[in-house]
Amino acid sequence: MNRTDGFGPDARRFLAELAEHNSREFFTAQRERFDRELVEPMAALIDSLPERHQPFRVVRMNRAVRFAPDKRPYKTQYAAIHSAGGAHLYLQVDAEGFLAGSGNYQFSAAQLDRYRAAVADDGPGAQLAEIIGRLRRKRSLVIGAGGESPLRTTPRGYPGDHPRIDLLRLRGLVVSAEVDGDGLGRRAALRRCAVQVFEAAAPLADWLTRHVGGADDHERGGDRGYRSRSRVVSGRSSGRGTRS
Repeated sequence: MNRTDGFGPDARRFLAELAEHNSREFFTAQRERFDRELVEPMAALIDSLPERHQPFRVVRMNRAVRFAPDKRPYKTQYAAIHSAGGAHLYLQVDAEGFLAGSGNYQFSAAQLDRYRAAVADDGPGAQLAEIIGRLRRKRSLVIGAGGESPLRTTPRGYPGDHPRIDLLRLRGLVVSAEVDGDGLGRRAALRRCAVQVFEAAAPLADWLTRHVGGADDHERGGDRGYRSRSRVVSGRSSGRGTRS
């Protein structure tokens, strides 16, 4: 297989081995392999995407561990992100396969306030509900709650019987699609998956940009990404029972 055509089988093996041997010694010794199997194919995939979805930046592999109880130094997925306003486009390869996503994985505190105010308003709130309804009808797409499970309780300041209470409970909102490991070697399939997600989710990205906006500089943390497969938004709320 042409190495520039997609991700070879060793890309998944490398990430699986990194999960098992997550150390600077392992990563340093395998750096050439990492570049060959992941960096170069991701760069080729990004270059193949339409100009309207550019630019992408690669997400660093190093984890922010200074204040984290988990001191493993590296992420176990390789990703790239395009940020525009309140929405992000995302590409990720891990040991399971390939994921393309669009949305906001985890709202900052200020973004969450703006998001809930917009959802509660009958104008933009009804627009978002309609957008989500259209996306749910596309069977190839998954609507997810991002990095935090939806609240089980009602957000402070909002009535529990609000017609869009399920949307008010969200703390992130993403749309994604996947290509399993067997399809990683076909760049055309990966590109098709990414463009399908980005185009289908364009109304959601536009809504997030207009009504939620980007995070303020002082709120920006490390690389926010789809660090794990996103929780699915269903008709019923799920997740932690905290109130915020």
